[in-house]
Amino acid sequence: MNRIATLGVWLVLGFMTYAVLFGPQLAVVFELDRAAREAPELSVKPGTLNTTNCAGAPGTTVSAFGFEFEVPWKEVETRQMGTAAFRVASKEGQVVVLLDPGIAVDSLQTMYSAGSGQADQVRAILGEIKSNFALEEAAVTWTPDQTSFLMSKIEAARAFILANAKRGVGSDARTGIYAVESPGFKGFQYGDPARSRQILVRLFDAQDRQVELTFTRSSSSSPRISQEEINRVIQTLRRTNPDNKQ
Repeated sequence: MNRIATLGVWLVLGFMTYAVLFGPQLAVVFELDRAAREAPELSVKPGTLNTTNCAGAPGTTVSAFGFEFEVPWKEVETRQMGTAAFRVASKEGQVVVLLDPGIAVDSLQTMYSAGSGQADQVRAILGEIKSNFALEEAAVTWTPDQTSFLMSKIEAARAFILANAKRGVGSDARTGIYAVESPGFKGFQYGDPARSRQILVRLFDAQDRQVELTFTRSSSSSPRISQEEINRVIQTLRRTNPDNKQ
């Protein structure tokens, strides 16, 4: 066998060995590379808010689903949106929507349930992730450049999970992802109000219960919500029935 043919055999054997050892990783890397091109938000790393100040204008306290918060507008319209959400709108058309925390998905528990009979594998994949906040934090700090053809199968599975979790926050995250915190809560803001019409804020309390707020405007002519106004809502959010375990 000549040297070229020998080299060809070794290349084939090498590729076959790699496919056996790293086949799943190869598939994940190519899939996440494709996903990153379709969803630029996957490459966004958490940044710092341009201000942590709160809007100081006279406001209104609103309550729903066992929570209350202040909006920095005196004249507001409130409306229950079915049984799932509560809407607050200013006279100018700025809108805050609170999703009923009682219907928030327990992502971590869902993953364990979906892996029924494979709990040990799920634990191996999630590693130190023990809460929904930790899962969210791991997802937002994950970026496609963390993948490698030399990842283990567990690392590949973890990357796939985190990428899908991050993609689930929506395209508004392309304009920015920010860690936010208030008394009793910590979480993330998806979107820069100066560049995005809709902003999602997802917060977790000390018991890992989730609260989701969406900030938007009713029409293209409505004024944008400022970061200071968003901060006012986040910083005044509190549970009115602290013993409620929902």
